[in-house]
This record gives sequence, C-alpha cells and structure tokens, in this order.
Amino acid sequence: MSVKVIPVSTYPDAAGAVGRHITVGMVCGGLLVATTIVTAIIHYKLVIGLLPRELAGLWLLFWSFGSYLAFFDLGIGPTLSREIAFLTADKNRLPAIADLAATCLRIYLGVVALLLTVAALAGWILLPTLKLQTISSADALLAWVLFAAGACVNLLGNLSFSVLTGEGHVATERLTRAFGMLLWLALSSYALMANHGLTGLALVWLINAIIGRALAMAVLKLRVHGLSLSSGRWRSDVARHLAHPSARWALTQLGALLILQTANVLIAWNLGPAAIPSYEAATRVTMAVGTIALLSTNASVPYYSRAFAADDITGLRSLLYRNVQQGLLTMAAAIAVLGAFAPDLFNMWLGHGNFIGYAVLMTMVVMMTLETHHVVHASLIMASGHIPFVRIAIVAGVLNLVLSLVLVRHIGLLGIALGTMTAQMLTNNWYAPYVNLRRLGIGIGDYMRVMSSRFLGFLLMFGSIEAALAVVLHDQTASLRLVVGIGAAAVLYIALTRFLPAPQAPSGI
Repeated sequence: MSVKVIPVSTYPDAAGAVGRHITVGMVCGGLLVATTIVTAIIHYKLVIGLLPRELAGLWLLFWSFGSYLAFFDLGIGPTLSREIAFLTADKNRLPAIADLAATCLRIYLGVVALLLTVAALAGWILLPTLKLQTISSADALLAWVLFAAGACVNLLGNLSFSVLTGEGHVATERLTRAFGMLLWLALSSYALMANHGLTGLALVWLINAIIGRALAMAVLKLRVHGLSLSSGRWRSDVARHLAHPSARWALTQLGALLILQTANVLIAWNLGPAAIPSYEAATRVTMAVGTIALLSTNASVPYYSRAFAADDITGLRSLLYRNVQQGLLTMAAAIAVLGAFAPDLFNMWLGHGNFIGYAVLMTMVVMMTLETHHVVHASLIMASGHIPFVRIAIVAGVLNLVLSLVLVRHIGLLGIALGTMTAQMLTNNWYAPYVNLRRLGIGIGDYMRVMSSRFLGFLLMFGSIEAALAVVLHDQTASLRLVVGIGAAAVLYIALTRFLPAPQAPSGI
C-alpha cells in the first residue's frame, strides 16, 4: 500500500506542529524522568538503609539482570512503533495495527514462557555460587523468580506502549509510565519499611507490573479510538516482515547491554555483592542525566520515521542538530554540577561512605557524554528501519567485558568504568555519528566544528558558575551548597534551552 506523506520541512505550519508535538513529548518525558529520578533517590536510600548491605547488593544485582530480561523484547517494541508510524497517513490503518499487535502478542507470549523457565533455572544454578551469608539460597531463588515474573509481565506491557508511541501519543505513553513508577515507589516503600525483606520487595515488583500492564491497556483503548486489539489476527507474513529489523535491533541492544549492564555482575563475582551499592548509585546518577539529555531525541523518534517515509532529509537534519545541541547542553550542565558538588550529593542522598570518588564518577560522566552524542545519531538512523550497528555493537560489548574483567582485578571499581569508556570510544562513539552524518549528507568537519565549539562553550559557562559557587559557598552546609549549585545550573539551562537557537543544518547534500 502506498501512502503519500508530506515532508514537514516543506510547510512551516507542519514543521511547527511537529515541533510542538516533540516539545510536549519532551515535557512529559521530562516528567517521567523526574519521577524516575525521585523514585530512584527514595528507593535506593531505603534499600541501602533498611536492607543488610549484602541483600541491598543482591537486589541491585537483580535489577541489573532485569535489564537482561528486558532485552528479550527482542526489538519487537521499537519495530512495532516504527511500522505504525509509517502508517500514520492511512485513515484505514486500524485493522493493520490490530494485526500487527496481535502478531507481536503471540510472539511475546512464547518468549515470556521460555524466558521465565530459563530465568528460574539460571537462578537455581548461579545464586548458590555467591555464597550469601544473610539469606538462604532457597529464599534468594524465590525472590529472583518473583522478580523475573514481574519483568516478564513488563515485557507484555511493552505492546500497548509501543502502539501508543507509534500513533504519536508519546506524551500519554510517558505519563502512563510515570504513574507506574509512582505506584512502584509506594509499594516498594511499604515492603521495605514493613520489613518484608527481599522476598516482599520482589513480590510487590510483580504486583506493580500486573497493575501497570492493565493500566497501559486501558489507556490505549481510551487514546486510540476504534482500535480493537482483540480483532487482530496472527499473520505469518507480518511476523516475517518484522523479524529481520527486530533481530537487528535486538542484536544492537545486546551490544548495549553488554556495555552498560554488566558492571554489577562483574563486581558481584570479583569483589562481592557488598561492593555494588556505591558503584550502582553513581551509575544511576549518570544514567539519569543521560536520560534527561535524550528527552528531545526520544520524543522525536516517531517523527524521524515519518520524515524518512516522506524522504524529508532537510527536516531530519534540522531535528538532528536540535537534539544534539540539547543533549550536549544537558551533559555540560551535569559535568559542572557533579564536578563541584558530587560529594555533597551522595553524602546527602545515601550517607557518608557512599561516594564512589571523583576518578570513577568523572570517567562515568565522560562515557555518558559520548554515549548521549552517539545515541542521538543512532536513534535517527534506526528510525528509518536501517540498523547498521549490529556488528560493532557486539564487538563493543565483548571488548567491554574483556577490558573490564582484566582491569577490575588490578584497579577495582575504576577498572570497570575505564573498561566501559574505552570500549565505547573505540567503537560506537565514533561509528554511529559517522554513519548518520554520511546518510544525511552532512560534512563531518563542518559538523565537528559547530558542535565542538558549542559544547566547549557550554562547559565554560556552566563550569565557571559552578566553580565560583563552590568557592563562595565553601563554608556553608552541604544542603545549601547543593541547592544553590543545582539551582544556578537549572536557571542557565532553561535560559539557553529557551533562547539559544539550534545551529542551522546544511541545506545541500
């Protein structure tokens, strides 16, 4: 079926409408990130404060393995969203969407059944090797199975969220997820404060996942009028059509998983679970900043797909420059604030003794800055259905494992951070921007001059302000220093976001 799609760059009103939709999606994404950050702050504080150190580390290890379970979405969710976005101009698209969703649901159900079985078996084999002192292997296994079941239910919930995103309801999808995070905070806080331990925490995780899936289905029914998922049917041709791009997306994500979600596993088996909390806390801070930096990019993904469908290269270039600037602006602010006030942040949050140190933290922040930049580029090109990052992502993941495993045995936690950063710099950090710039016909030298100068300017502005505040407020309380430091950065960040235009993308190919 051929669908005519009008390039948004051709008509200012259309381009403005897309910009407004992206802004709304970005704002709601910001609310989701803020909710996630607040939830993490409170949850981590309760976990570290109310559970024995070993159990706190074990729960955070579960959380890391949760990312492995989430990998078994197998690229279906983003591929489904993209296929729905490609149908946006078709007024009779709902039956096709229902068939897409029904086909994906059948696949999800098969994956979940197999995944839960394998997860239980893996827990039964591997958990005793940790030689836990504060919980029996049987109780640890029960908690793990409950946690894995919750992760599998979340996989099924991806279906509704993917349809919402593909239909352009990015804001609704983000707000629904935010509500789920608040519910998780309430349930987990109750379990921890009522001393229900690791098993109780895992049980409420499962309960929250079930409620979240039901909520997502209800929101989808309300927002996409006339769509009846129950009317959809399994179509083998649709499954075959989705298989290739989903598999390539999944393999790319596997590389990312091996890079960003192996640290706690290596720490647990080399340094013990008790060494996880401080490293994980620093990781969560840097990943939260990275998520904020990618808000505009994530809100733009369905519009990337629509622009590709319309062969609107000019519109894609403009979106790219806007999103790169936003990402670098965020990371510059984060580097300055953490450089000046990181000990205050971690000591106030988790108590003294939980700050990982500047060497590890700054390595993480540099890695996340480069990560943010290349993800902006990768997200754009993958929105077209072209996923050229499989091999290099796998190479990066394997390289990270090798480097981190060697370095952790010599320099401890710093070795984990350095291994990850080095692996990324040698692979994804340069390759994704290179491929995307060539695809869009943008000169690499021109692009680097523009974006490098902007990023250095941002660093200079934020760094000067935060360094001056650190000196002036040296004798003040940690809470005052932190509030003033973050407040000043936020004011400058908002002003620059509001009044500094993105650089103009080149007009010729």
